[in-house]
Amino acid sequence: MQSVLTDDGVRIENATCGSGRLSLLFLHGWGNAASFWNHLFIEFMDLAGLTCISASYRGHGGSDPSAVGYTHERFARDMFAVADAAGADRVVIVGFSMGGKFGRYMSYLDPRRILGQFLIAPVGPECLAAPRATFEPWVEAAHDPSKFRPIFEQFISRPVREEWAQLYCENVARATRAALEGTIDMLYVPIHQEVSRIDLPTLIMVGENDPLVGPDYARQFVLSSAPRARMVVVPCGHEIPVELPRETAWMLQAFVAGLDSSTRMQMSA
Repeated sequence: MQSVLTDDGVRIENATCGSGRLSLLFLHGWGNAASFWNHLFIEFMDLAGLTCISASYRGHGGSDPSAVGYTHERFARDMFAVADAAGADRVVIVGFSMGGKFGRYMSYLDPRRILGQFLIAPVGPECLAAPRATFEPWVEAAHDPSKFRPIFEQFISRPVREEWAQLYCENVARATRAALEGTIDMLYVPIHQEVSRIDLPTLIMVGENDPLVGPDYARQFVLSSAPRARMVVVPCGHEIPVELPRETAWMLQAFVAGLDSSTRMQMSA
């Protein structure tokens, strides 16, 4: 892991795998960290031609704690700083859960730098309808992996390898309370007006048994707000990257292969 200093003085932990010319920026879900994606890079992704960049948001993982900066614009600037440090002028956004919403704001803030969006169980751009109190048990349990484990298990419908489940809960325990609450607050800030006209190739991957962001929700709030999006429903719960890692890697690689071919055709035209 390395770190990059943002323009407001916060060090953001990040890692890079591969050295290909097509860069993918991986954005984790609530409470997690850059290491959430390690199993995909190590076991399931073919990294030929790819540079995979992952980062821990401020207050998460090994990034600096911060009491401020939990806004969509600040998040986008943090992640662009990570891309800059990796030498990636243009990236494909790979956003999981809340990272799907936050990543779409990057496409709004600087669309020139985003080649496409691969959104995994993404939260929509609207103000979340669930009461804010829904998340209070999550925050209270987060500091103890054994207490958070039953919450994690509510969102899976397939067996998950034990070391991945442990890492997930341990990462959540490392996140600061300010970060956990600040990112929840961001879910209640609508960005529909900003992102709904972003004309980018987008693939949405949704679990058919997801109790949080299921197919009906995704069609209503995510698919309808992304003009060039298509949606794929897969047989699992919310935690798609750890429930179906091989299928996640396959779909992602097929998506970026299409983007790469399209980009080369445009460059040669």
